[in-house]
Amino acid sequence: MLLACSGCGVSVGPSVGRTVNSGAAWTAGPAIGYRTWPGNSRGLILGGDAEARGSDNAWNGRLTGGLGYGVLPLPHRSAVGVEVTGQPGIAWRRIDGDSHFAGVLDWRLGLPLRVSPWVAPWNQSNLAEPIHLIVPSIRFGHELRLGGGPDRIQHDLSFGVSYRFHLWPAVKP
Repeated sequence: MLLACSGCGVSVGPSVGRTVNSGAAWTAGPAIGYRTWPGNSRGLILGGDAEARGSDNAWNGRLTGGLGYGVLPLPHRSAVGVEVTGQPGIAWRRIDGDSHFAGVLDWRLGLPLRVSPWVAPWNQSNLAEPIHLIVPSIRFGHELRLGGGPDRIQHDLSFGVSYRFHLWPAVKP
C-alpha cells in the first residue's frame, strides 16, 4: 500500500476556535488528523480530522474526511508545502446540558513545514523515509444543525498547529 502512494502521515496538536455567529468565547482542545497522497507528492490528497474544544458549560467537536490538493515538502525538495482541502462530516455541540448534532462542510488550509534535514535523492538510505513536519492550519466550517431551531446555521473558525509524522516511500517522486 505504501509503495502505491506517496506516503501517509498522522498529526496531533492543539486547536483554538469559536463559533463565529454565536458570539461564543474562544475555546481550545486537541486535534488529530491523517493525510495520504494517493498519486505522487504533488496533487490529490485524502485525509480526515477530529477536533474537540470546550469550556465549563459548552463542548463541541467534529469529525471530517475529504480531499483536496497538496504539495508535500519532501526531503530532497523545498521545506515548505501547502494543503487545501474540503471536508464534509459531522459535528456535535453540548451547551448547558443540550446536545445538538450537525452536518458540516469544512475548508482547511495547511502549511506543512519540514523540520527533517534535506537529503539528496541518491542518498536515501531506506525504502521508506520518515518526514517530520510542523503544520500550522486554519479551518473555516459551515454547520447545519439537525432538528432545526433559530440558530440552525453556524459558522466555525479554528486555528491549529500540529506535529505530523509522515512516512514517504523513497522510490516515489
